[in-house]
Amino acid sequence: MLAAGPLSELEHLILALLGEGNSNGYAIRKAMNRLKGGRWSADSGSVYRILRRLEAYGLLEEMGRNGAQNRERTEYALTPEGEKELDVWMTVSPDEMDMGYMTDSVRTRAYFLTRMEPAERIRLVKRWLSESKAYAINLEIELAQTAFNEPMRDAAYRNLHFHALARVEWLKYLLATLRQPAPESELAPTENLATLAGNDDE
Repeated sequence: MLAAGPLSELEHLILALLGEGNSNGYAIRKAMNRLKGGRWSADSGSVYRILRRLEAYGLLEEMGRNGAQNRERTEYALTPEGEKELDVWMTVSPDEMDMGYMTDSVRTRAYFLTRMEPAERIRLVKRWLSESKAYAINLEIELAQTAFNEPMRDAAYRNLHFHALARVEWLKYLLATLRQPAPESELAPTENLATLAGNDDE
């Protein structure tokens, strides 16, 4: 048995899904694909590699194979050590790096709005805002349609909708900021020179 180092969030997720009764790689991938908003890959290669690694760590064990010939699925179950690992994961808060992992492709683009002309910046952010509002509305409908019908789990799942609404509010703030008069440092070079020339003539 290999000595287990610190497990990744993805490894803990797979352990937790296994503990929920998703006993093979196919079932785990299906459950992962339902959990929107994750930063992990649910492709078969990565899931099965992690299952084998967790087995080598002694956190799960193979329980047999089920299914038609040539399409058998390996069934797994948590070991007592795997149960303990999950208990620790649930009670220890994520570290600061994990807490700060809030990727947003819109925010990334917003850092570089200065590449564009002021009027174009406003047009672009207004489009982002419209698209984000539509996404938030559609997400709320989708979450209702795919609800787990378990109050605690559905409340956790709604985290995605709160993030979508937060992006809408942030884009409103960004748009208001762009509509304010630009500071002198953002004036075109020719405008700055003209201002300086005017001051020199006084």
